[in-house]
Amino acid sequence: MDAPVEPIADSVLNDWVVLIAQIVLLAAFVMVAIDAWPLNLSSQIGLGIALCILLASRVGLGNSFRVLASPNGKGLKISGIYSFVRNPMYLGLLLAAGAVCLSSRPLSWILFAFLLTVLLTKIRAEESYLKDAYPEYLEYVKGTKRLIPWVW
Repeated sequence: MDAPVEPIADSVLNDWVVLIAQIVLLAAFVMVAIDAWPLNLSSQIGLGIALCILLASRVGLGNSFRVLASPNGKGLKISGIYSFVRNPMYLGLLLAAGAVCLSSRPLSWILFAFLLTVLLTKIRAEESYLKDAYPEYLEYVKGTKRLIPWVW
């Protein structure tokens, strides 16, 4: 007799749906960038800044890196770039997408709006998970902006 199949929790399913949407939109931006090649100077500078932020984010997370919104239990990262903004990786992705938009057709900004919506949805889910997983997260939130350093 087969063991009963456990249903997938709504939060896990939602995490995967948001992740897939994020991947599809990022792939669309790669296609837009290829179509807009060669990128203008402002796009190149923006991409350079975005890549530096993404690299600092990835290095800062170390083995805590995770593509899903739920934490992996390896601790809350609040130093380095994470002391300036709670979601630097998403900031880097948005800066990269915006930089590509500067060199491409105006319709690419619609993709940007969708990416922004998906990432804000993921941020809200992550914040909820982190609040539950790490009691010190609420103190961290008080002193660190969500997405734009010193602003929001």
